[in-house]
Formats: sequence, structure tokens, C-alpha cells
Amino acid sequence: GGPGRFVYLLHLQVRPIAAPTGCAQPFHSSTCPTTISEDLRQDCHPEPGATETSCISRGCRWCETSAPNVPFCFYDSVEDPACPSNVPVQKRIDCHPQLGASKEACEAKGCIWCSTKVSNAPWCSFPEVGPYGYSLYGQPQKTAKGWR
Repeated sequence: GGPGRFVYLLHLQVRPIAAPTGCAQPFHSSTCPTTISEDLRQDCHPEPGATETSCISRGCRWCETSAPNVPFCFYDSVEDPACPSNVPVQKRIDCHPQLGASKEACEAKGCIWCSTKVSNAPWCSFPEVGPYGYSLYGQPQKTAKGWR
């Protein structure tokens, strides 16, 4: 650059520090900081294009592995074994989308109440993975206010 401009180059060398005996080992990017074994990992980013950044933004854990069919992006908790639902958290269909959902209101609808640490996952969900939603009977009809 010209006068008054300075360029500083800084070179750092980082070496791992060995932890004393009995202390926790330092984190290395080659190790996965989770207690969930590879065979229990539930995919948190099943659609294509998962990155470490998008995974972490979903509140999930990113750990690359060479094992086949093991997701890199996965939920960092296994659902509470006391949870009566056999539906994986990523497949839950919200049974109480209205405000004011509670265990009592959920169960009154015949649904399952099961808390989760996964953000945006419903705590009140239908009891099984199934064909929930709406289906059209007959043909749509145009009215003065739109279609019905």
C-alpha cells in the first residue's frame, strides 16, 4: 500500500495441549462430542444440502463419519424412554397447533404428549405416523368468495 498503510502478517502455530491425568480431554474436531451411538442417530437434516452451519442452526449436532447410512446431522438426544410415542421426533404431526397446548388438552384429543429439546418439534402429536391431513371429496366449486 501507499504511505500510512501498514500490513501486518501474523503467523500462529497451535499445538494441542495434553490434559493432565484424570481431567477431561481437550476437544478435537476429529472426535464427536455426543453420547449417542451411530446406530441410534436420527437424521435432523434429511433433505439434500446439509452443512455444519445449517445443522447447528437447527439445534442439532454435526459429526462427520465414514460409517455408511449414518447421518452427519442428527438430533443430540434420544427421546425420553418414558415417552409413550414410537414416532420419531422428526416425523411428528402437530395435533394441537392452537395456542394453549397442554398435556391434558393434548390427551383429551387422543394424542400423545411428549416433550423434546428439538426446536420447533411439537410436544403434542398424533400417536402414529399416518395419513393425517385433509382430503378432497367431490369437485372444487367456485363461489363469489373463492373456492370451496
